[in-house]
Amino acid sequence: MLLRWVIGVLGAVAIACGGGGDDAEPTPVPAPTPGLAQVAATLPPPSVTPSISLPQPTASVSVPPTPAVADVVAVTRTEFDLVELSVPICNTSLRDGILPGFGTVPVPTPTPTPTPVAPPTPRSVEAAQAEIEEYLVIATNLLRASLRYADATNDVWQASRGLEDRAALIFVEGRRLAALCNSIALTEIPPEVTSANSAISEFLSERVSWSAASASSIRDLGISSTDNLEAQRDRTVTLGNDAVDSLAALADAFDIVLPLNPRIAAVESARARIATVRPDDWYLVRLDSQIVFTGPVELQEDGLVGLGTGREGYGTVIRARRVRNAPDWDLEKMDAQISPLFDQFGLLMDSSTETVDGHVASRHKILDEEREWRTDFVITVAGDYSFIFELGCPLKFIEDCSSSMDLVLAGATLSP
Repeated sequence: MLLRWVIGVLGAVAIACGGGGDDAEPTPVPAPTPGLAQVAATLPPPSVTPSISLPQPTASVSVPPTPAVADVVAVTRTEFDLVELSVPICNTSLRDGILPGFGTVPVPTPTPTPTPVAPPTPRSVEAAQAEIEEYLVIATNLLRASLRYADATNDVWQASRGLEDRAALIFVEGRRLAALCNSIALTEIPPEVTSANSAISEFLSERVSWSAASASSIRDLGISSTDNLEAQRDRTVTLGNDAVDSLAALADAFDIVLPLNPRIAAVESARARIATVRPDDWYLVRLDSQIVFTGPVELQEDGLVGLGTGREGYGTVIRARRVRNAPDWDLEKMDAQISPLFDQFGLLMDSSTETVDGHVASRHKILDEEREWRTDFVITVAGDYSFIFELGCPLKFIEDCSSSMDLVLAGATLSP
């Protein structure tokens, strides 16, 4: 009943608040971008505030063994206990090509002979402008989503004085923002946007830091808030406003009119051996042994139920991954192996056949009536591997979610 109340409050708040193509042929001597570094240096710097340090996981660059099919499709229901309340770490940058806690991002294989580092190739004004605009497309929409989740918590924080009420708010927002931190880390950052991007990263990091510190206070002390925590939460509001101002200043400096419409972009995972496209208003939050897109706020359900069925709590999500086949495998055998696992997600409504990158694929639609949640699996076998695409979406948004899933499937290239 308590969780339903929290979900209802968040829903009410929401209502009230309510690739790249081929590069152009380079000129023999490209004209250097006039004053881009100087312009970037004049943008408002992010506020410097002390943050609560969070323990960092030890990242490993070793490639893990290929998981079994049951592990790939296993579902963990989103729930929490006060004594185990936690918030994921916010990673807004890659470390040595690695997104900590989520495997490795494909990087070139090192050679035994070191090669000298070449100076960056000068860009034309037009090329720099295009890169900055592409960054702003992602950053402005990502910041909008981040502020939406933070504002939803702030709006009902004082009215939710019970430990469980506030714990639920922290649990939800912490996972939402940690996913968006990953998205920042996986975004291409032109040199001219460093200051503005730092402002967004600082807001996200401080907000997740506040969530983690509040979770620790609830878990270890039985106290949902202190004067220091309230002061930190207030600072995150200021940092959010600073991030908005920084993006606006960046756009003004390069005569870019906001808001910008989201765009479809190409995405490729060398480890998963899948290339596809990111739907125009979704966010890339994982790029290693999986490609994971999380949906925009318009396709996310509020509250605990909106975090979906995955371990990470990404909510409305599209995944693409790969598992090694047994010898002499085919789609019929794969379907026979995976079908018993569908019971974890609800009742199988329908199965059909389609194609993915020229390979025959099966599509299975599963409904969880109690949670009003739909899960679709699209499976195909190519060479020694099975490729699995998964959609998780609230039932009321399923038409828009399915359209995005179809776009990912139509743009997929498989490399078994």
